[in-house]
Amino acid sequence: MPKQMVYDQDKVFLVDENKGNLLLTEQFNSYVKSRGFKTHFCRKADPESKGKIESVVKYVKYNFLRNRIYTHVDHLNQQVVDWLERTANKKTHAATKQVPYLEWQVEKDYLAPYSPLHLQGDETLAEYTVRKDNTISFRGNFYGLPPCTYQGKGTKVMVKQDNGRLIVVDMQKNKIANYKICLEKGKLITNTNYRRDYSQSLNELISKVAGMFPENEKAKQWLQTIREKMPRYARDQIGLISKHIQDAPPDLLTGALTLCIENKIYQATDFVSILKKLKENAHTPCNDHLPARPLSTNARTNDMEPGKRSIESYNRILDNLD
Repeated sequence: MPKQMVYDQDKVFLVDENKGNLLLTEQFNSYVKSRGFKTHFCRKADPESKGKIESVVKYVKYNFLRNRIYTHVDHLNQQVVDWLERTANKKTHAATKQVPYLEWQVEKDYLAPYSPLHLQGDETLAEYTVRKDNTISFRGNFYGLPPCTYQGKGTKVMVKQDNGRLIVVDMQKNKIANYKICLEKGKLITNTNYRRDYSQSLNELISKVAGMFPENEKAKQWLQTIREKMPRYARDQIGLISKHIQDAPPDLLTGALTLCIENKIYQATDFVSILKKLKENAHTPCNDHLPARPLSTNARTNDMEPGKRSIESYNRILDNLD
């Protein structure tokens, strides 16, 4: 392997050029130390160094890939190996007048010995947004998550890679999914354990969840309306409601249900938000006997009482008029 590698300035590798005292990203710096090579970063807006690499890419694109019929990746890989041996590495370079294959025979003696890199599990957790269908998108594929993972817009999970596997944890670092990373594209990878429980009919589920509310019939009618308005996601909606009413006080359940019915709210996520708000308000101390605050902030005048004239003074005045 080379003793020095040339890189373009990219935020994946470099945090700051720092006047030549390069600050590498934590992960890339760890990789460089494990491999033992030196790095050379192209200066910004330096077409002379960048152009050499871009020319190689363009050469492969227009001399090998153009007009070539693609069947599958293994066949393409074999074709490019044949092309390298037949054309790319055997033709004399127009500028240097050298044959790449012959130069390689000389230069390879100056390379450092190659040592396989043992890939450790990547402990870095990255946030991913959960889709409405309880999946996340990762490298062109969709990976299933347990039912009711999606709890409204902005629901997040965290993922990490470990020896070719994708580990998914919730925001409390509890593991919720573990998959072998799929190398294909456009696939849905899911766990059969995450499929909905169809052993229980939707009607039975509605009756069961409605029974958790103090006002069973009102709750049942409301849940039936959710089913009618969202037939494709009814089981997910009702499952989410069931998850959040397990330990809720009866009065709060009644309050949240009443608000939803009066305002024609038929979304599980909205119901959960209302119930959460009612719980917060229930724990907020309320003082109904606040002391009266005087209009004036002048302490001297606050304690003053107005003078009172005796009623006899007015009686004498009236008597004199007679």
